[in-house]
Amino acid sequence: MTRIAIFDPRGRYDDIERLGQINLDDVGVNLPCRLNRAAYDALHEAGMLACVGLFDGDDLVGYAVATVLPDMHHDRTIANHDGIFIHPDYRRPRLGLRLMAALEAACKLRGATAIAWHATPHTAFARLVSRLAKLEEFTFIKEL
Repeated sequence: MTRIAIFDPRGRYDDIERLGQINLDDVGVNLPCRLNRAAYDALHEAGMLACVGLFDGDDLVGYAVATVLPDMHHDRTIANHDGIFIHPDYRRPRLGLRLMAALEAACKLRGATAIAWHATPHTAFARLVSRLAKLEEFTFIKEL
C-alpha cells in the first residue's frame, strides 16, 4: 500500500536522483540527474522547498518538488514546480493528481498563493496540466 507524505529530502538524495534519472530517460533528456544538494539543503532550511513523496513502506517511489519564493514583481509568494515523477511500476489512475494536490497543499502551507507547473511539450503531463491550470507564458531554454 502506498502513501503520500511531505518529506525531508536530506536523507533521500540518492533516491531522488535514481528516480530523477528514470524520469529524464523517460522524456528523452540526455543529461545525468545530479541534485544540487547544497541548494536543496539551503532552500529546505529556509522553508522555501516543498517535497512530497510517494512511499511504498519506507521506499521513495515517486516525488514532487517545488521551490516557494517571493515573487520579484508582485506582492505574493509563488511556488515553482521543479520535478514530479512516479516510478512506472507504481503508476495508478489519479495517483499523479493526488501527488500534485499534495504538493500544492505543501506549497500553500509555506505561504504560496500560486504554483507554476512546468511540463515538457506534447507529453501526458503537459496535457494534464493544461486541464488544471491556465497557460500564462512559455519557457524557452537556450544553452550558453
